[in-house]
Amino acid sequence: MICKVHPGYVVGQNIPGITCTSDLTERFWEGRYTSIRNWEQHLAKNGTVILKFFLNVGKDEQKARFLSRTAEKKNWEFNFGDLKERTMAQVYGGTPTNISHTASNAAPWSVIPADNKLIMRTMEAGIVAEKLQSSELKYPDVSI
Repeated sequence: MICKVHPGYVVGQNIPGITCTSDLTERFWEGRYTSIRNWEQHLAKNGTVILKFFLNVGKDEQKARFLSRTAEKKNWEFNFGDLKERTMAQVYGGTPTNISHTASNAAPWSVIPADNKLIMRTMEAGIVAEKLQSSELKYPDVSI
C-alpha cells in the first residue's frame, strides 16, 4: 500500500523499465499484485502458513494514540512522519482494493477493528489459535 501512496519508493528500487512515477501504470500494479499472489501461493505450497492482518484503526483513535505518544514517557514512540501520513487518509483509501487484489485462498486477509487493543489482540489470537488447531502440526518423532 505504501508504495502506491509514495511511488518514489518503487522508482528507487531500480526495477527495469521503471524510471519515473509515470511508468507506474495500472498494468504495472496488476503485475505486482500477481507477483504477490504467486509468491504467497509458492510459500503455501511449500508448507508455509500465511496469516495476513489489516488492523483498521479509526481516525479518532489514531489521533488519541498520537497524542499519547507525545507524553513524556512515550515520546520515543512519536515520529513526525506519522503526522504527515495521517493527513493522507484519502490517498490510503484504496486499501480495500489492495486487500482484494492480494487476497487468496492460500493467503487470506483478516480485517480486524483495532480501536480497542484488547479486542484486536483477542481476535488475532483467536485466528492464530484456530489455524493451529486445524493444522496437522504434531511433535516430531524422536528415535532413541
